[in-house]
Amino acid sequence: MTAILPYNFFMNAHQYFYYKLRNATALQGLEEDDLFRTEPTTDLQRAYEGWFTITSGVACTLGALLNTVATHKLSNGFRVLSGHVIVLLSLVPTLLYTFMDTDEDQTHFFWMTMLISSIATLGSCGLIGAGISGLAATLSPTYIETVLIASAVGGIATSLLSIFCQAATSNAILDGRIYFGIAFLWTIFSVCCYYFVIESKDSKGVIESPDDIDRLIDNQNDQQESRDELNVVPVDNEVQRAIPQRTSLFAEWERILEQSGWDMACAVFVIIVTCAAFPALASRVRTQHLNATWRAYFTSICCFLLYSCSDGLGRIFAMRLDITRRQLQNLSLARLLLLPLIAACDVQPRRHSTTLIRFDAVFVLLNMTLALSNGFCYTHAYVKAVQSVDESLRETAGSMMSLTGNIVGLLGCILGVVIVALM
Repeated sequence: MTAILPYNFFMNAHQYFYYKLRNATALQGLEEDDLFRTEPTTDLQRAYEGWFTITSGVACTLGALLNTVATHKLSNGFRVLSGHVIVLLSLVPTLLYTFMDTDEDQTHFFWMTMLISSIATLGSCGLIGAGISGLAATLSPTYIETVLIASAVGGIATSLLSIFCQAATSNAILDGRIYFGIAFLWTIFSVCCYYFVIESKDSKGVIESPDDIDRLIDNQNDQQESRDELNVVPVDNEVQRAIPQRTSLFAEWERILEQSGWDMACAVFVIIVTCAAFPALASRVRTQHLNATWRAYFTSICCFLLYSCSDGLGRIFAMRLDITRRQLQNLSLARLLLLPLIAACDVQPRRHSTTLIRFDAVFVLLNMTLALSNGFCYTHAYVKAVQSVDESLRETAGSMMSLTGNIVGLLGCILGVVIVALM
């Protein structure tokens, strides 16, 4: 959950960031509650989600690349705990900004937020997420599916917290303090949970540090030299093959692609369609109702909360319903139709095209279908890809899946931003 929470916190804290980036001069006469419920009207408010999506996508990719390259050089525990430290350090200035008046230089606050959120995303999605994915890949498919479901639960938790803060207080600054304060405390709790996991008896035999592997290889070489001197033939070839062999990183990647290339390609296509539509397009859809309360909660509930819930259901269904690779490929390809349909809803701002779908219920159905199919298809593609490779390569395969997902996700997010700009 911690792998996705910082990203979701920065994405879902609309009220806080819209207040910080408001037109402070024009809105001085309005009540705080009006400021809290005002839709994006300034250039910085409109630019926030697009720039955040791109900068955080770049950070995710860099973090996942670092994790993948360091798979056999740094232990899984070191990589994941380093990610937690980075997240904690990035949340400190974020909390401090909730106590500072940034109205005099909102542009500086905007770009500092982009920098801080990118650092937090690098540590969370890049190091924690990719590290946990690699660790889960070495275990049974049940663990992989549980990790994937946990990421959906993280989305649900942040959406519910956003709605709770919005309902509990009309003070956008207090909303931000509560929001990121909980994020800081949760990250500390996550450190304790991960430490408990790596110290548990079940994981002791799975999590090996690079030094452990090097010692095992050295022992193997010493035994081989002794046998050569005595002209003794090894008795158990199965044991010989079970000992990990040190190969180049590119050779491992090539072997993984040979064994699971089609499944990885399917996962890539699922991600790029999803990221092009959500959140760049979906979060900009405006309700057709004039009720002030409904307009205030529409994005939080109909976009983020329902998406997270449907995504989680899709991942649960994937654990119960098995499909063939051909069915998975056809279903992933059919999801492409959702992209123009969501774009046809009332996405704002819209300067060069006309809204074709003006029904909230239709958008909700499309958004839930996008999320449900994303969870279902990605879980199947991920599990099939990881389980197709040699057991000794599964941690690298899990990290490689995260790296590929982040790269393609970034491209999908950029595609979504471009679509919005052209609309």
